[in-house]
Amino acid sequence: MRTSTLAVAVLLLLPATALANHTVNPDRLDGTFTLVDKDQGTNNQLDFTVEGTENSATGTVTGNAGTDVVVITYETIFPDKFSANDRGAAVSQGNQVHVTLQFFPGLGNPEPPYTGQAAPNQCKMSAKIRDNEINDPDDPDKSQARLRCDLGRGLSRLDDDDVPATPGDPSQAVLDAVEAAFAARKDVKVRTSTGLLQIKHDGEAP
Repeated sequence: MRTSTLAVAVLLLLPATALANHTVNPDRLDGTFTLVDKDQGTNNQLDFTVEGTENSATGTVTGNAGTDVVVITYETIFPDKFSANDRGAAVSQGNQVHVTLQFFPGLGNPEPPYTGQAAPNQCKMSAKIRDNEINDPDDPDKSQARLRCDLGRGLSRLDDDDVPATPGDPSQAVLDAVEAAFAARKDVKVRTSTGLLQIKHDGEAP
């Protein structure tokens, strides 16, 4: 089958960039956005990425137990669902959300720092962002995230290295610090005795 002379001429007249680069849905929300909880500020932060085929959300909560600092991070590694348009985006994962717990001892505390990670089956997360102002595209001003996990009694599902066969449970001192760091918070619930971890984020642009 021969290609028509007209078709060849049209192809030759098209610039190379028009063939190589295509703008797909230029009106869709696009970028990486950081929003903070309206009550806790940067102590409860959500980073939401919606860039082409890369779609994810990462939440971070920070608390203090005296001079000790506890940071919990949760993120979607393999989202089950994702949607986006020119005003908002949403992502969710039904199990195995990646959770990281970090403990930083304050001055004078002999307890060593601790970092433990887990992706338990009984762990789900959802997050969404929305732009409520029409005149500022690609600038979301509202966000929401929810996490619920079972990290096992004594947070035993956390592991402090890359070797699953070795235990990595946090010490009792770390567990006490985790409980104390979020005891007065309404956005974070941690019960180290049962392994329950719940985080709520209702955010806005900083």
